[in-house]
Amino acid sequence: MYNPDDTICAISTPAGVGALAIVRLSGRNSKNISEKSFKGGKLEDKKATFGNIIDSNGIIIDDVVMIWYKAPGSYTAEDMVEVICHGGYTVSQQILELFCNAGARLAQPGEFTLRAFLNGKLDLTEAEAVNSIINAKTLMSKQLATFNLEGKLKNKLDMINSKLFELISVLEAEIDFSDEEIDKLNYNEIQDNLSDIQARIEELLSTYDIGRIAEGRAQIAIVGAPNVGKSSLFNALLRSERAIVTGIPGTTRDYLTEYVNIGGYPVIMTDTAGIRQSEQEIEIIGINKSRELISNVDLCIFILDASRPVNDEDREIAEYLNKYAHILVVNKADLMDKRGYKLNDNFSDRNPLYISALRRTGLDILVKEIQKRLTIDLIEPVEGALLSQRQYDCVQRTQKSVGNAITALAQNESEEVIISILREALDHVGELSGRITSEEILNNIFSKFCIGK
Repeated sequence: MYNPDDTICAISTPAGVGALAIVRLSGRNSKNISEKSFKGGKLEDKKATFGNIIDSNGIIIDDVVMIWYKAPGSYTAEDMVEVICHGGYTVSQQILELFCNAGARLAQPGEFTLRAFLNGKLDLTEAEAVNSIINAKTLMSKQLATFNLEGKLKNKLDMINSKLFELISVLEAEIDFSDEEIDKLNYNEIQDNLSDIQARIEELLSTYDIGRIAEGRAQIAIVGAPNVGKSSLFNALLRSERAIVTGIPGTTRDYLTEYVNIGGYPVIMTDTAGIRQSEQEIEIIGINKSRELISNVDLCIFILDASRPVNDEDREIAEYLNKYAHILVVNKADLMDKRGYKLNDNFSDRNPLYISALRRTGLDILVKEIQKRLTIDLIEPVEGALLSQRQYDCVQRTQKSVGNAITALAQNESEEVIISILREALDHVGELSGRITSEEILNNIFSKFCIGK
């Protein structure tokens, strides 16, 4: 863990040419360190002060605006200084070096927001929302993250936490004061309380897919036998020649991945190696990767070739895909009339879509079907959504614990057993909000931030 007593500094704006750049300091010596290099008006809390940054030889580096934030009224709840200087590659770097030479330490990724969390300015979901806003790929993902930064997810967690704590307190009171006349919860009342908590958890879990799709983390894979037109469809949906297209089977030995626009949202699309029996070691590796990928994506696009009859390779892939969500696509549909192409009963009940990737026909219908399968058309902003795998996993563990408590109640387990299980659920909620956490978890979360945030 980083030393919280250090004064840290970083450039908060992206590197490169621009009108302005911002250099930040946070820590008890922020004001003193910045004043060593500043020649201008007196710094006052939350007031912009114009002046010059000068080096150790008294040479002016730049005209700047400096703002001092007195603790605890800053982003980190510590004394903070922001220096607004001219953009470019050199000025902000010179200022940063001056501050480091004067006693500040270069901040680690996410360390400003980590301090805001440790100092009680943000809970962990709000801190994660900061990073989600910075990395938002769509207006929807930015809106979802903004709701979380405003505390909407925190409010939902607080309600679940409160209901768990209240139920635990009542059950413990019944044990501690069993000889006294106090109001006790009967079986149905306990069950109703647990069902209410479970319903809130399930509602929260349902928000994860919305956030995942809005953030561009939904995945589709194009699969099929070699040379059926997978790479051609990949290029057609991308509207660029990203994948190599040849008439030689097995051209794609590894998979290619790009973002494709589906209904206004970025979706991760992968062109996989053709699945067939092969004796070539490199191709076998690619085929095995394709099978592994299929099990992890949201949706597969399974391609058949209309220029030839369905063969054993197609049937083997179809059988493998039975347990996974997929759309059946018949490519090279412009050749069907000439070849007299027909689907047998094993495929006709899958509602195939007929396209020509080469001629770009039928793609609009395919894109609409992808939107439908990924429920993109149903996405609406949710106030308080799960936006990371970590958050989802915490809530899933909470759900499992509450489910175990419901089972224990049905099996007439003692109140002590039920209380113990509910405390596990309470801990999982605490892990999500940051009330209970570890150094390893914090390092993992904040290492994904940019340096100056």
